[in-house]
Amino acid sequence: MLTCFGAPFLTRKPEVYADMFASRLKKSGARAWLINTGWTGGGADTGHWMPIAATRALLQAAMDGTLSDGPFVNGSVWTTRIPSNGPDEAARFLHPENTWADKQAFEIAAKSSRDKITDQLDKLGLENTLIRETCSV
Repeated sequence: MLTCFGAPFLTRKPEVYADMFASRLKKSGARAWLINTGWTGGGADTGHWMPIAATRALLQAAMDGTLSDGPFVNGSVWTTRIPSNGPDEAARFLHPENTWADKQAFEIAAKSSRDKITDQLDKLGLENTLIRETCSV
């Protein structure tokens, strides 16, 4: 696990917090959603911030259970299941590769991001077989 900006505030190794989080999710039966609230549609030179209306619609759909209604497809880069349908304000953002005009640039950026995370996990001595075995980029 990467701690990024939270590192100074964590008194234990990142994997301890990850294990605690996973255990609590399993015990409670809660669902966890990864929602992009940042950059979309391209790199720093061509992309833009995620519209706040899309972020709010996705959060609402996650909280009220409508995102759970499925169906889902497997993500092309990460080990994620992506809802095929979503709120009108956010549906076009569900598949990040579709927000980029240059699909090849998306593949390159996604692979670069994944490789950086994988390298960091290796440096930390953490297992990352989930990333290695299921990423297709």
